[in-house]
Amino acid sequence: MYQVIKRDGKTEPFDKSKIVSAVTNAKSADGVAQEVADTIVAWLPSAAKDQKVGALLIRREVIKELQKRDPAAAKRMESYKKS
Repeated sequence: MYQVIKRDGKTEPFDKSKIVSAVTNAKSADGVAQEVADTIVAWLPSAAKDQKVGALLIRREVIKELQKRDPAAAKRMESYKKS
């Protein structure tokens, strides 16, 4: 099970549904959201170190993959900054 290192340094289990939700919230289609999430799941083994990967690294990869499928949604997601 992969662990996500959050901005505050805490870790939590990787949750594919959070990617689907984030991409859907960027006003992308459900099918696109699922495709992006599946791509991220396939990408995780190459990005993780000791089964851990940073949340910001995941976010960058999600935006990169979303850019290929729905550039407008990628721009919306990129402009959203969580406080």
